[in-house]
Amino acid sequence: MALKVRRASGISLETLKALSERPGVSGYEAPVRDLLRGLIEPYVDSVAVDTMGNLIAVIDTVREGPYDDIECDESVDCSEDANEGEIRRSVMARVSEKGSHRPVRVLLAAHMDEVGILITHIERDGTLRFGCVGGIDASVLPAKRVLIGENGVPGVILWKPIHLEKKNAEIKPPSVDSLFIDIGATDLDDAKKMVALGDFGVFATDFEQFGDGRAKGKAFDDRVGCLILAELVKRRSIWAGGDKTGSASATRDRGITVGFAFTVQEEVGL
Repeated sequence: MALKVRRASGISLETLKALSERPGVSGYEAPVRDLLRGLIEPYVDSVAVDTMGNLIAVIDTVREGPYDDIECDESVDCSEDANEGEIRRSVMARVSEKGSHRPVRVLLAAHMDEVGILITHIERDGTLRFGCVGGIDASVLPAKRVLIGENGVPGVILWKPIHLEKKNAEIKPPSVDSLFIDIGATDLDDAKKMVALGDFGVFATDFEQFGDGRAKGKAFDDRVGCLILAELVKRRSIWAGGDKTGSASATRDRGITVGFAFTVQEEVGL
C-alpha cells in the first residue's frame, strides 16, 4: 500500500515507519500496543489495556468542571462533605436550559492489528503449511517474503512451479492449501528448532519513501489511523486549549471527554 503525506501535516514518517514495521497480527498486537502507549502516555490523563488487549486512553477535559460556575442548591451539593464524583453526577443529572452542562463524550478508534499467517503444520522436509489470519487473496501470496514468530524467522511462500506440473494438467489459481513456506530448514527436526506450530507470521514488506512525500509499507491498514490518533493526542494543547496539568480550555468548559481506542482483532471481525 502507498500513501502520500503532505509536508504541512507535520505527521512523522519516521513514526509511521516504526509502526509499520512492528509485527501485529490479529491476536498478537502487543509490539504495536507497546509502541503506541509510549507515544501517547505523556499526553493523556489516563491509559489502560483491557482484557482483550485494546489500548484505551482518555483526555478528560471535564475533570475540574464543568461545574465551576454552578449555583449550589438542593440538587447540587457543593459542601465540603461532597466529593467530586457526587458533584459531577449531580451536574450531569441537571442539564441547564442552554445545555451548557450536558456532558459530551467522544470516542476515536483505529485498529492496531494486521492480516498475516499462522503456522499449522510442519512437513517432513522442513517446509511449513499455514492458514491465513484475516482476509487475504491467496493469488498474491506466491513469492511473498514472511517473518515468522517473535524472532522473525525469515521465509518465502512457495507454489509448485508450472514446469513441474504434469503435461496437460489444468492450471488453477493458487489456494492456501497449495502453498507452503521455505525457511531454509533441512528437515522436520531442523524446522522445529526455528519455529513452532501456532507461530504467527507477518509479511516482510520494507518501508520506503519515494516520490513527492509518498511512502509504502506494511500494515498501513490501520497503522496510519493509529498514527493520526497518536498525533491528535500529542496536539491536545491546540484542540483542547490546554495540557494534562489542567489548564483551562474551551473543550473542558463544554464538558467534552475524548477517548482514544487502539483496538485489536479488527481483521478477523471484532
